Amino acid sequence: MTGCSADPTDDGVIYLVNMWRTDGPPSPNTGSVVRYDMDRRSASIVARDLNYPNMLAVSQRRTLYVSANTVCLATGEPLPDRAFMGQTSGVLLKISVPEADR
Repeated sequence: MTGCSADPTDDGVIYLVNMWRTDGPPSPNTGSVVRYDMDRRSASIVARDLNYPNMLAVSQRRTLYVSANTVCLATGEPLPDRAFMGQTSGVLLKISVPEADR
């Protein structure tokens, strides 16, 4: 988990960012955002197959803003063959939480 943010309009709900889901070395396009309801102790995936997501913020309208494609070499160069949606640098994703997940 690399990021965590509370929903300002829904007590007991947090969103968590998983940078990748594989065991061992990190793999591209395997990250996700998970909604966790602490009262119900239940989790649901809001977004999947993200490329190295890192942090997130939640708006009052339950829109998530997630930074992705955030891993690079120590030199600052993008990882080879790790483009996300054609981008070779960081991106900010806007994700609307589906009504069923609220």
